[in-house]
Amino acid sequence: MANQTVDYGLIYTIFGVTGSALTAAGFTSNLLLSYTFLVDKYFRKITYYLMFICVISDVVANISLFFGYAALLKKLDNFDVASSICRNVLFIVFASYGISFMNLALIAVDRYFAVVRPLSLFYRLHKKKVLIISEISIVVLTTLPNLPGYFRMGVHEDDIQLCDSFNITETTSTFMIISSVVRFIIPSMIIIICYWRIIIHQRNYVRPGQQTKDQLEMELKKRKHIQALMSISAFNVINTWPFTAFYIGQAITRKSLYQIRMESPALFVISLMSLSVVSNITILNPFIYIKFDRNIRASVIGNLKSIWALLSCSRYRKKSSFIIASRP
Repeated sequence: MANQTVDYGLIYTIFGVTGSALTAAGFTSNLLLSYTFLVDKYFRKITYYLMFICVISDVVANISLFFGYAALLKKLDNFDVASSICRNVLFIVFASYGISFMNLALIAVDRYFAVVRPLSLFYRLHKKKVLIISEISIVVLTTLPNLPGYFRMGVHEDDIQLCDSFNITETTSTFMIISSVVRFIIPSMIIIICYWRIIIHQRNYVRPGQQTKDQLEMELKKRKHIQALMSISAFNVINTWPFTAFYIGQAITRKSLYQIRMESPALFVISLMSLSVVSNITILNPFIYIKFDRNIRASVIGNLKSIWALLSCSRYRKKSSFIIASRP
């Protein structure tokens, strides 16, 4: 397939239209989840506080993505404006997703200590300090490795719609690899190891004494909650690896997306798809939370019913006022 036969404008339009629709849906769902975490007292627990941080991070990514897709569809002709939007969108999306992903790893660590090592004196005494220091570290680790490549991101004069990293030097390549290891590979390993240890512990652990019905129900709820967190984390890990592999490959070969496109249009489209998958995880996450966590699902459904009832009541009042006003 020759480069001349590929309509890249059509490909960008498809990505832009699809991405805009998904971003709108993800933004609305993330706002609903944020509202749920804020108003429902049940979610005032460490695990859900960390999930709330993930949701807020996803909201920021959604807003940034919306501007990116809007610029893609508008087909900007101002090179400087397009480059600025490109740099900021990629920086914010990667940082936001890194924060969200690393918080999932932090949740896995917290669940590991809660289930496997509940008597750990150090973690029980310093839990809040550990979590605060961890959150600060996550913000630093998701932003600093991106700074060297920030001004090397932009659009090409030959293709102002293509947001890309150009002139990848040895230093930039090193930071790209470090960034991938810190933001994706290490958190993935932490998630896998922690939940694997939890699974082994739950299989082998037998609680001493005769358990009451309430204790059995509580134990079942804890297991289901762990399974929900495992499903959410597994979804993120599986969908992150294709882009991580591409990103490390790009760092090693030092080839930009534009160079890949010139050499292999098929590989270029695959690269765009891997980038789209990892960026759209911030859109899919709220649906994954609702799907696998029954507590979140029940609360969201309840909030939706309340919102619908409020809207129905408002419409009824307006209709009644109109009828009264129209009477002679």
